[in-house]
Amino acid sequence: MHARLGRLRIDPARVDRAMDLTRERIIPAFAAQPGALHGYWMVHRGSGHAMTVTCWEDEATLALGRSAMGEVRDAVMDAIGGHLVETGSYLLDGVSGLEAPMHGRAEWSCVTFVEGLARDGSRLPGELTRTSHQLHDDEEGFHSVCWFVDDRSGLGFTITSWEDEDALIAAEPTGRRARRRFEAAFGCHIDGREVVETLVAVGSGVTEIVDLTATDSRVGAVEGG
Repeated sequence: MHARLGRLRIDPARVDRAMDLTRERIIPAFAAQPGALHGYWMVHRGSGHAMTVTCWEDEATLALGRSAMGEVRDAVMDAIGGHLVETGSYLLDGVSGLEAPMHGRAEWSCVTFVEGLARDGSRLPGELTRTSHQLHDDEEGFHSVCWFVDDRSGLGFTITSWEDEDALIAAEPTGRRARRRFEAAFGCHIDGREVVETLVAVGSGVTEIVDLTATDSRVGAVEGG
């Protein structure tokens, strides 16, 4: 499996328009591509910072899908005043959590980037996900967690999702302990994190589009932990 992560900036005044166009044009275009598996579209209203994560069967289907979606993607970016900031491609030696049971609806997510993960460790994403569930399963408002690990580089990231922003903020002390625990247990380094609203998530063979739009942001309360 291959994943592509994109970071972009959009005009904060056009976030609602971005949400509409994502549902109306981007998601159907993605779902129609051969080899498209899972996707997340996330945005921070206050700053206009957005992220997308799309998962594909292999590198070839990723490349073909991205090319096929180019016209639609460019038109949407023009309409929302968007520009690409950074992209990354991950060869997923392992991914864990995409098919796990979920609690409630996800409206906010914390995306944490990690470097220095052990290579040749196909069991590692499962171990990371189990550890995350041990830390968060009993917390009110917890929705889901999934890990993505690139075996070539030792880079990875996790998406931990919550039912609302209050639940995410309340869980931040556990999140700080979790980051220290991961660094100690897995010999990795936390390279940054973003807190964003989960706009749309697509999964399970791209058979369902789920509306996960949240409300306004108080993200500053949890950044920097």
